[in-house]
Amino acid sequence: MAKVVVLHGDADELIGEFELDHLPRVEEYIYVPSVDDPSGLRIFKVLEVNHVAEGVPGQPPFGPGPRTFLRYCEEIT
Repeated sequence: MAKVVVLHGDADELIGEFELDHLPRVEEYIYVPSVDDPSGLRIFKVLEVNHVAEGVPGQPPFGPGPRTFLRYCEEIT
């Protein structure tokens, strides 16, 4: 399992923190839970993967490490 933080678009809008079966790569699609969508899922295309090491002080939107951020995700509708 990979724990990731999903950020949407250029504004780094926080979608949430999720556990995925594996760590996604750039250009891969991910599926995260949604309360607004009738299917119960939101689909995003990952455009950047950032790893923040343990002990690194947090900078918005990142927060302290260790964490993995999926940035510039594009929502697929």
